[in-house]
Amino acid sequence: LTFADQLAKSTTESFLVTITSGQNPPTLNPLIPAVGEVPPTPLIVIEDSGLHGIALTGISDADCDTQPLRIKATTTNSTLIRELTVAYTSNMTTGTAFFKTVTDAVGTATINVTVEDGGFDRNLATSADNQTFVRSLIVVVNAEPDAPKFNLVNGNVVNPQALTILEDLPQKLLYLT
Repeated sequence: LTFADQLAKSTTESFLVTITSGQNPPTLNPLIPAVGEVPPTPLIVIEDSGLHGIALTGISDADCDTQPLRIKATTTNSTLIRELTVAYTSNMTTGTAFFKTVTDAVGTATINVTVEDGGFDRNLATSADNQTFVRSLIVVVNAEPDAPKFNLVNGNVVNPQALTILEDLPQKLLYLT
């Protein structure tokens, strides 16, 4: 850059200008089970055990927190994982992904959590310039022995603790399956 004054005296200065793109992918720490869940990797749960949570931490757009963020969770096995939802407010650093297991289902699934930023235009709806980052967690659903059930002749299923047979009734056949 050259400067000149009214007396035609000039000086030249050099300097370096660094321009950053402002387009880094968003961040998300490794996925861990939420409070009260068993911490091993993979996450091991018992079938039919209700709602489970995955803590989402270290969430940012990596570009000065000026871009909107969206988080979605998907599973590789919808016959095992159901009701997969995310509780998150844009530009917060934490959130939670929730899931339940399908009734009486056992096996393995991967839950993928994707963080998407709004890109250069800071608009999630125009996805061409948006950046994404994905973390995964393997979930193993183990079997839990079900309580025994009696199947009566008429097809009604009865809990064994509720089955009453009076001693003075005529002989009846009871089929157990």
